[in-house]
Amino acid sequence: FFKIFDTLKKKMAYSDKQKKEFTVAWKLFDKDNVGTISTDNLKIVVRSIGQNPTEEQINKVIGRIDSASSGEVGFDEAFRACSAQSDEWTPNESELMEALKVFDKDGSGNVSASEIRSVMTTIGEKLSDAEFSDLIGELNIENNIINAQEFGKLMVAEVKK
Repeated sequence: FFKIFDTLKKKMAYSDKQKKEFTVAWKLFDKDNVGTISTDNLKIVVRSIGQNPTEEQINKVIGRIDSASSGEVGFDEAFRACSAQSDEWTPNESELMEALKVFDKDGSGNVSASEIRSVMTTIGEKLSDAEFSDLIGELNIENNIINAQEFGKLMVAEVKK
């Protein structure tokens, strides 16, 4: 569920950071440096930068940029098409709050800070104690409990920076 936090990005177009990430991921698949990759690898590239399109959404974009059905797409065309779709592929704040409800077992609107930390570590977001403290430092935490709505707003604000 915390992968959702990674997917919250600026709306309407990729940020400079995402463009760099897209380029780096692209180069992993464009080993011959010819400027094209397979459409299957494009799906991996898009997901690696935190976008989460459905198969239908990504296939629709691929259909537009690979109209000849060659199975290959070029960087510039793919980047423009995917960047233009980023708003549709990015969960909004209400979707984030839905995801947080999983951790709000009693419906109180609160989640355990240690549980959030544990889940983040489990999914590969290995933060040091200092990094985690910095992340949640702005929140009002009592007895290891975080208000889920406050945490959700903080995550949205952090990603939009």
